[in-house]
Amino acid sequence: MTVDAALDRYLSACAASNDEQTLVDKRRAFANHVRPSVGGRSLPQVTRSDWLALIDALAGKPGMRRNLYAYLRHFLAGALEREMIEAHPIVGVRAPKPVAPRDRILTDDEFKALWALEGDTATLAKLALLTAQRRGSLAAMRWEQI
Repeated sequence: MTVDAALDRYLSACAASNDEQTLVDKRRAFANHVRPSVGGRSLPQVTRSDWLALIDALAGKPGMRRNLYAYLRHFLAGALEREMIEAHPIVGVRAPKPVAPRDRILTDDEFKALWALEGDTATLAKLALLTAQRRGSLAAMRWEQI
């Protein structure tokens, strides 16, 4: 079975248990960082160093690096459980360090400038500011949630 086929099965199973945004994030991470490099290869033939190279390629993006590590770990544990592979290739690999929280506070002038803007993007930015929600969470909202 190829990595692509195994990922498709994994993501189908995740659809039943993950929230919508997590599933979107997993699909995006696999589409951007896994499928192009190893998607067409046989899953059992992808080595530990191959998987680590995918994670290490994201050294400049610590949040995505940590997420990809977690997604791969879960995916490969499921593949092992379903006997698609004989050993978990990244078991024992330490997780990338957590991303340090960022502190960013708008200045009074920035706040006034934002509030003076008009249009859909400005409305979304104001809603994010008022609700402390991330743009992805706001974009995924449905009217019945408001």
